[in-house]
Amino acid sequence: MQLRLQKDTIRLAYHPGKEMFLADTLSRAYLRNNDQTGTLEEEIIHLARFLPVIKDRLQELRQETQADKTLVKLTKVILSGCSEISACVSAPLQPYFNIRDELTVQDGIVFKGERILIPETMRMDMLRRIHSSHIGVEGSLRRARENLFWLGMTKDVKDFVTKCDTCRSFDGKQRKETLVSHDVPTRPWAKVASDLFSYNSKEYLVTVDYFSNFWEVDYLRSTMSKTVIQTLKALFARYGIPDTLVSDNGPQFASTEFQQFAREWEFCHVNSSPKYPQRNGYQPSSAFDESTHKDTFAYKRDPPSSGSLSTESQEKQLTHLKRRQALYYNRGARDLRPLDIGEKTYRRNRRDLRPSQHADTDAHIYEDIDEKPVQEQPIKDTLTGQTSVNPPSRPTSASQSDSAPPLTTRSGRVVKEPSRFKDYVN
Repeated sequence: MQLRLQKDTIRLAYHPGKEMFLADTLSRAYLRNNDQTGTLEEEIIHLARFLPVIKDRLQELRQETQADKTLVKLTKVILSGCSEISACVSAPLQPYFNIRDELTVQDGIVFKGERILIPETMRMDMLRRIHSSHIGVEGSLRRARENLFWLGMTKDVKDFVTKCDTCRSFDGKQRKETLVSHDVPTRPWAKVASDLFSYNSKEYLVTVDYFSNFWEVDYLRSTMSKTVIQTLKALFARYGIPDTLVSDNGPQFASTEFQQFAREWEFCHVNSSPKYPQRNGYQPSSAFDESTHKDTFAYKRDPPSSGSLSTESQEKQLTHLKRRQALYYNRGARDLRPLDIGEKTYRRNRRDLRPSQHADTDAHIYEDIDEKPVQEQPIKDTLTGQTSVNPPSRPTSASQSDSAPPLTTRSGRVVKEPSRFKDYVN
């Protein structure tokens, strides 16, 4: 109705979309030079002038670009105006096909959009500069993406940062693994643990039986290995020589003299993981008081585990307690990937080991965090008859883990490994 009321006579004609041209771009980017004395090149915005790069660095970029065979070929293709790179060039330039519309050449430097395409010989130096402030992977990537580009830059930045010893030393702790309990002894004094502790400026040696929780505390005149050995000899003379003695990595237990003592008295000496004392399973108490000998006697006379139990019943009770302990401990624990035979590692607890990304022909690179959920299996308690959930034993090798059936959720959905772990090299 509005068209009919207008004074003008309007004639409508159909045009296909390919013929409907827009002049908006040309009207906004017109040439201001009307006297025709200038050139088109003077009217083009030079990206190099706005980059936070000094002149010497730009000159180095030009020289290295001219020395890079791939970039020389790419420059010729860009200047020739070939829109189909795959049809114009050989295999080295094929990866640039998907970004061909963003490539330009200015002042002898190749740009992708507003970012410089870095020659291969300068990439390592750029990685060092990007990560000079140790701002982590994401911070380094943000900084690199402001002005730099090369094919595979994201992967190179991630690999470079993961090799940084400074950054790795400040990494957060890995999550705890599922509990691996000590084997339940079949008789008293078969397996004992020993450790040193101080009280009132005096040194003591505590020795605990894994089977009965029976313990002995002995005063030490010194903390030398010789004194500890003499004290243990007296204990073994009274109660018998154990099959296994568990200790930490203190100098008293790590000495050659103590190793000779273990060989002569024919018992197995097991050290805990370095910097992981809880591996012993027992911790000495600092509340020991010399004036409480009566309390000590009362404790030994009526220990927490009832003395009326038979050896078989005691073994069942210990097994039940360990399963219950593992049940609660494992709620927030996940196993890390098992180490393969032949991998070079420090002697540490698995929780303290991370993969080394440094090139080493004698060692494998392994992933350190595997967040695959642990499949839990129901077990029946031998004492109460109730059914509880106990995590399965940890796989001993990668082959055993791979041959296991796929993990599933309660609804039956197969649990798959997150894609972010697929770029690790085994």
